[in-house]
Amino acid sequence: MSSDTRIRISLVSPGFPPQLGGVEVVAGYLADELSGYGHEVRVYAQRPRGAEFPAAQKYPVRRFVDWIGSHQFPVAPGLGRALWRDRGLFDVIHAHSFHAAPAMMAATVPKVPLVFTPHFHAVGHTKVASGIHTLYDPLASLLFRRAAQVTCVSVAESELLLRRYPFVEPRLSVIPLGVDTQAILAAEPIETDRPVILVAGRLEPYKRVDTAIQAVARMRNDARLVICGTGSHRPALERLVRELGAETRVSFLGHVSDEELRRWQRTATSTLSLSEREAFGLVLLEAAVAGSRVVASDIPAHAELAQHVGRADARIAVMAPDAAAVAATLDRQIELGRLTTLPEDRRFDWSTMARRYEAIYRSVR
Repeated sequence: MSSDTRIRISLVSPGFPPQLGGVEVVAGYLADELSGYGHEVRVYAQRPRGAEFPAAQKYPVRRFVDWIGSHQFPVAPGLGRALWRDRGLFDVIHAHSFHAAPAMMAATVPKVPLVFTPHFHAVGHTKVASGIHTLYDPLASLLFRRAAQVTCVSVAESELLLRRYPFVEPRLSVIPLGVDTQAILAAEPIETDRPVILVAGRLEPYKRVDTAIQAVARMRNDARLVICGTGSHRPALERLVRELGAETRVSFLGHVSDEELRRWQRTATSTLSLSEREAFGLVLLEAAVAGSRVVASDIPAHAELAQHVGRADARIAVMAPDAAAVAATLDRQIELGRLTTLPEDRRFDWSTMARRYEAIYRSVR
């Protein structure tokens, strides 16, 4: 690729793989794809105190230590200072997450076009986080005004965003997330003697993993609930399992590698995603590609994805997160068995997403 077509891109994210989280996954795949196209990618991310991560091989990844020590709203001032020092190295800054400090730091950097992907939920995931966001809102308005382009990952997210920041609409576009279809389908299923139901993601109250546990405890079928992920809610969830006498039905695996998660996705008959709020629903899409059926909470992002991926073949059931109703749906899905056909909509691919961002970078540089 010639220097005329190569773009120098700063990706700014609250975290970066192998750190966990949906935003981290998006930033990781986007960096990989853009680097593969020959663009010069530099990543700026935060890291918890004391945490160490392996050095990236394909492109520079700089991780700046959080000074606050808060799981709700970490702040790493070194990230902002580094962006200012390095600003001559970028043609464009692409910042991720309304719900974290790095995007605001990116917005202060002068004379470099800013693309902003907010992954917008409107509120924080706890009372403390929501309070912080109330104070943060006036600054957020400045962030949205500073951005040359704003992108949402779903129509549902864009509608939620425009209700609060309607002035963004002329600079707003929707770019869905993607799935590594090849890697998922290449994963070897795990041998098991009973049906597996999968939950994957952060263990925080808004994810409603407690409802998933209650539902599995009510099922007629002797299914095993496998929970992949970490978070502050895990001790409470483990207590709930003991209270329900469901120790033989629920397994907490903690943080697992991408490879192990794909194996579980290729094993699960059903995947549960009962979150109170999501901007997209990446877990649902990955599950459907892997051949797992899905039970998802009835939030706009899930309903939108289900329309594209398919409800007619009972691939995705969108419903109220009631434990008894979820249990009945899971029993029906187990009787139907795993899926044998892939979703037909091929828009959901990481390369498609990256090419669309590439076009946006060229338009603002």
